[in-house]
Amino acid sequence: KVFYGLGGGIRQSVTYNDFKRFPIPSPPLKEQQQISNYLDKKTQKIERTSQDARLVIGSVKNV
Repeated sequence: KVFYGLGGGIRQSVTYNDFKRFPIPSPPLKEQQQISNYLDKKTQKIERTSQDARLVIGSVKNV
């Protein structure tokens, strides 16, 4: 609703007072840790897969 009246070609800004009214959800600490662990595992898998792909590409280039 804050942005509803911002049309019309006039540049508007969001003040600190406007911004601090926006709700910022924050899951419980245990859930944050679970999310972090999940993302760490997925990131490690991506890194391993990426390294494997680089090795395959390197070996194909050397053929």
